[in-house]
Amino acid sequence: MNKKNENQHTVELTATDIDSLPPLPKPTVRTVQNAAADESSSPVHDNPLTRESRLHSGPEDLAPGTVIDDRYEVQERLGVGAMGTVFLVKHLRLGKSFALKMVNPELARQKEFVERFKREANACSRLDHHNCISVTDFGQTKEGSLYLVMEYVAGISLADLTATGPVPLSDAFEYTRQILIGLDH
Repeated sequence: MNKKNENQHTVELTATDIDSLPPLPKPTVRTVQNAAADESSSPVHDNPLTRESRLHSGPEDLAPGTVIDDRYEVQERLGVGAMGTVFLVKHLRLGKSFALKMVNPELARQKEFVERFKREANACSRLDHHNCISVTDFGQTKEGSLYLVMEYVAGISLADLTATGPVPLSDAFEYTRQILIGLDH
C-alpha cells in the first residue's frame, strides 16, 4: 500500500499468476466484431475522446472516398501514431470494413524499414488467435506508400478507457489477462 494515497495499490503479477487467478466478471466495455453491421451503437463513434483524436488533420490524411491500391476506399481516419495513420476503409469488392494503416512516408523511404515491414506483416498475417488482430493484407502503392490491412474491431482504446479515471481492479486484471494470452500466442 502506498503511504501517499491509501486507495492506490501496487500489484506485481507474472503470466503464470494471471492464469491461476479465479475467473473475473466480464469487462464493462463492449466491442463489436463487425462494425459495419452495428456501426450506430459502436463506442468508437460516440466517444468524444476518440472522435477528437480523429478530427485533427495531418499531412498523412487521406480524404474519404480515396481509393488505395484499387481495392480499399477510405471512409474516415481513426487515428494517428508515430508509424503512420489508421483509416477505416471498405473493401470495394467484398463490401467489408477493415482498418488500414498507412505507414509514415519518412519510414517508407528507408530500404531497411521496408524490408522489416514486409517480414513483420507476413509474420503477423499468420497469427490466428481471438486476442490478436488479424492482418489480412499488406502492400505498397504505385506511389511507394506502405500499408497494412487488419480486421476492424470497433471499441475504445485502453488510453481512452483510462482517460476519465481509474479502471476497476477486476476489469484491469481481465484486460491484462487477455493481453498476456494474446502475447503468449
